[in-house]
Amino acid sequence: MTICFISDFPFCCFSGGVERVSTLLIKEFSHLGINVLCCFPSKYRNTTDADNVYYLEEEEIVSKHNIDFLHNVIVDNNVSILINQSTLQAIHSLVVQAKNQTNAKLITVNHSNPEFQVKDLTDKIDEISFFEKNVFKRFLLQIKRKMMYPLSYSIRYLTLKKMHQKKYEDSDCYVLLSEEYVKRVCNIIGVYKNRKICSISNPVPLMPKEGKSINQIMLEKEKMVLFVGRMVFQKRVDRMLRIWKKVQKRVPDWRLVIIGDGDMLPIMKSYAERLSLERCYFEGKKDALQVMEKASILCMQSTHECFPMTLLEAQQFGCVPISFDSYEAVHDIIVDKETGVLVPSFDEKEYSKRLEDLMKNDSLRKEMAVKAFHSVSKFSSDRIAEQWVDLFQELL
Repeated sequence: MTICFISDFPFCCFSGGVERVSTLLIKEFSHLGINVLCCFPSKYRNTTDADNVYYLEEEEIVSKHNIDFLHNVIVDNNVSILINQSTLQAIHSLVVQAKNQTNAKLITVNHSNPEFQVKDLTDKIDEISFFEKNVFKRFLLQIKRKMMYPLSYSIRYLTLKKMHQKKYEDSDCYVLLSEEYVKRVCNIIGVYKNRKICSISNPVPLMPKEGKSINQIMLEKEKMVLFVGRMVFQKRVDRMLRIWKKVQKRVPDWRLVIIGDGDMLPIMKSYAERLSLERCYFEGKKDALQVMEKASILCMQSTHECFPMTLLEAQQFGCVPISFDSYEAVHDIIVDKETGVLVPSFDEKEYSKRLEDLMKNDSLRKEMAVKAFHSVSKFSSDRIAEQWVDLFQELL
């Protein structure tokens, strides 16, 4: 069997979620004897020496030449399955046209929250507080966006409905990252669940701990609360800082460490100063996994996520996650009060209370860490690869 991944950027195990996931799957498929090809846009030519990699020949993605080129890749290599990992409509259109008059099956994967376009709208109102310095202009902008919210919601909802509808209709299978997302998409486009739409979770690499047991890992933990994420508004670092403000005086032996880089970093540093935060350290871009080995708690406050690898990585390092219950897939990862903590969206007062309880209760924290550590195995790359192979066999 030969499969071909198509994406708008090359895969690298040290890059973002889609790249890391794809790299893991390619490795597992190869172990199972599946021949794997990849195809990327022309601008990435000569960026990797990897075998079985093809690059489109023209910069304009949907061109007759590129359609013919990808069609020939499919035919010449007897490709059975095409996996579209891209969110770009241009890539989707290219793949749909290139596979015409071939026997290849198309699997389209949605790596985002299926409703992120409308979930973003509340952040668009809140972010004005940080980007507009003039108080009067800030007030007017917030009023304007609040008044426009119903119309903006309707427009965005129609846009995402058309997007899901097209991907569903054009594909032999439309894959989402959670069964709850499947239910949402079926509701949005008005179909019953069927073989054309399914869920397969992201895999997580099970990190070697040098033979350490979870009990040994817990002995090395420090009184550290950790935030890991890009410094963009959607990650809502501002919520984390306000939460820390509420608890910092009552947990003087704990510290908050913030890992990540981006446009919001200087703005959040300034906001932390305005809040007079203590023991709050911004450490920029660094190896988050090394810090997770020492951290006891990982915090997430995003308005929405899709299937955050960070939570799974934290769990396998004995780092207890606490998150707002703001997206459906979080229930696939965290069982509240067992493998982590879920807080009603966006109750910062309740979040600070639950976080403080977790910091002060060593036995509870350890119990959750142990359960979370063992729960991650269901997302191992070999188990997730088996689900993909089952899908391949069903389609063929």
